[in-house]
Amino acid sequence: MWQEEEKKNAEHADESEAQWNHGLPDTAPGVVEVRGHDVAKWNGLASSEYDCVVDLAAFIDRYDQAWNEHDVDAIMSMHASDMVFENHTRGVRAEGEAVRALLESTFAEQPDLRFRGRRRYVGADFVVSEWTATATDADGRVTEWDGIDVFPFRDGLIARKDVYSGSHAPRVL
Repeated sequence: MWQEEEKKNAEHADESEAQWNHGLPDTAPGVVEVRGHDVAKWNGLASSEYDCVVDLAAFIDRYDQAWNEHDVDAIMSMHASDMVFENHTRGVRAEGEAVRALLESTFAEQPDLRFRGRRRYVGADFVVSEWTATATDADGRVTEWDGIDVFPFRDGLIARKDVYSGSHAPRVL
């Protein structure tokens, strides 16, 4: 009985994968082919003239590093020009170049803000990242909270970042 159910699930998984693949080439999960885009620099290529393949897990590793270094320019370079950044917990939303001001204010308000990855799920054109953040609050207490980011990708760049977290009720360390 369980074998029949497992077979149905496997067939359904194949259909789901094809549906989620959106016509992308058959590459490893989380690897997206991009042609003639400036994302080539994130794959060690010097020019946007080359076709490249984006490893989404490695891309998010670099993105996380830029966040921990508070490198706004690096973060912005990994976003599509019309990207939407929405922190659903804080009720904050910014689009395109306005994301820069949001990042700068976040890092100014929390200069020791750091993230530690917990788990990551990589699909053909998206990443979901579970993390724990730490920062010092206004009273000088070190706090931490858990959250997730959902990243849909378009043309090898982050098209959107949706943040859901427990920042409204952080743990005091």
